[in-house]
Amino acid sequence: MLVYFQPVLLGLFAWIWLGEHMSPLKIIGLITGFLGIVVVSVDGLTVHVSVIGVVLGLLMALSWALGVVYVKKVSSEVDAFWMVSLQFIIGGVILMGMGTIVENWSAIEWNSKYLLGLGYGSTFGIPLAYIIYYKLINAGEASKVGTFTFLVPIISVFIGTVFLDEPLTYRLVVGLLLVGLSIYFVNYRGKKVNASLFNRSEAKCNTEDVG
Repeated sequence: MLVYFQPVLLGLFAWIWLGEHMSPLKIIGLITGFLGIVVVSVDGLTVHVSVIGVVLGLLMALSWALGVVYVKKVSSEVDAFWMVSLQFIIGGVILMGMGTIVENWSAIEWNSKYLLGLGYGSTFGIPLAYIIYYKLINAGEASKVGTFTFLVPIISVFIGTVFLDEPLTYRLVVGLLLVGLSIYFVNYRGKKVNASLFNRSEAKCNTEDVG
């Protein structure tokens, strides 16, 4: 839940450093989306809350949002895909090194389920997903694309109800509706602004043609 505070931070940072339009409706949309995640995650909350876990979750959301804004800001100077690939390579080397120290390679069970999960994660789960994500980030407003990230935990819980026979709760339905409203609110104002800019540009062109 804390990690998916990222779209809210992303909207704030995109407004500050990328100059993206921030309307009251967009702010309401970002907050609504996070509330949707909170509603879905309520069942997983316990009385015992780890302070370290909370801090790490918020730091992850912060670093994720800052990373996305930075990649978009310098995308005209540095290839975004190459930069993100290096992040994963460096991170992978560090994690593998730490894992080798604190864990044992013999603990891995090289069965079909493990290989299927590893294969999916190393193709569709990470590389392809991030290519699509940063392609959309570079093509449009980061804050708008970020709102769709709210769908990730919603879809995860929904898949759990379909394939793992987990109960379909009213919280899932309410959370899905809130996330849907969030995406609508954040993108609605942008469409009006884009249409207004298009009309001004067209009017300017017509004036120049008449002149």
